[in-house]
Amino acid sequence: MPKTSWIYAGYIAICLGVCSLLGACESEPSAPGLKLPADAFFSADFATGYELIFSCDISGSHGGKYVNVYVNPEAKAAWQTGSVPLPASTVFLKVMYNDSKCSQLHGFRARKKGVPGSAPTVGDWRWQALNAQGVIQTDTKEATCGACHGAYKNRDFTATQPKR
Repeated sequence: MPKTSWIYAGYIAICLGVCSLLGACESEPSAPGLKLPADAFFSADFATGYELIFSCDISGSHGGKYVNVYVNPEAKAAWQTGSVPLPASTVFLKVMYNDSKCSQLHGFRARKKGVPGSAPTVGDWRWQALNAQGVIQTDTKEATCGACHGAYKNRDFTATQPKR
């Protein structure tokens, strides 16, 4: 192996070692003991099953909380290409934090696309708000979330857009 390859390999090994020591390699901090009700739109293993599409961005429309935004794999391609309406069973998940390092869990906001006609005034979307313990606080298909998301009706009520 050429000398530059060894140097590069050493650099990668050092970076991975530091990443492991700092615990910064995971895409989402674990939530030990998170128990979600059966009717939650996502499962507790979302960090391994869903695609992270935004990492630790501030969300002015969600109380100034910092969020990691996920989409389920079945909907990622449609979301990335801007194909609307998004398919039924699309799920977006915002993991909300109180701090800019996304280390102090605040709670979750999830929304799921229903079958056509299930909630026509809000594009067939349904929203849930869960606290940090995974308890559903709000489950609605009406005004609470739809009022803001209605501004994005031409994008299937989806405010979160791919970064281009």
